[in-house]
Amino acid sequence: MNPRQAAVAKLLACMEQLDIEGALTVFNESALYQDIAVEPEAACGIEQIRFKLEIGFAELSGIAMQVAALDEVANKVYVERQQVLQFKRGEQVELPIVSVFEFDLKDKILFWREYWDSATLYEQLPQYYLDYLSSLGA
Repeated sequence: MNPRQAAVAKLLACMEQLDIEGALTVFNESALYQDIAVEPEAACGIEQIRFKLEIGFAELSGIAMQVAALDEVANKVYVERQQVLQFKRGEQVELPIVSVFEFDLKDKILFWREYWDSATLYEQLPQYYLDYLSSLGA
């Protein structure tokens, strides 16, 4: 596993543990994070990425991931995974995701894009979490 693939593997491992601070260590300070399915604008910089992860993790007790593929082509790392969001109240939401990562010269993540189907996610989310997202304007 090369340094770029190791950075992505660390990010995913930290996400499974809901370890935001650990996850942020693999990013360039000016990194961009974008959920292509729902947001035309990317979160820019560590603080905005932290905020997005805090929102996403707020009602979770953990995340289980099964990585089907993690590969690198032309200095981009691609990950195909099945992600199971485990909510504090017991619900589980399954979502297939493809992610694309680009890196700076120090092998820190510079761009992170997530591709997933919003209908697949939203039809499974518990109502209280949808209400929470709505209260944030998300």
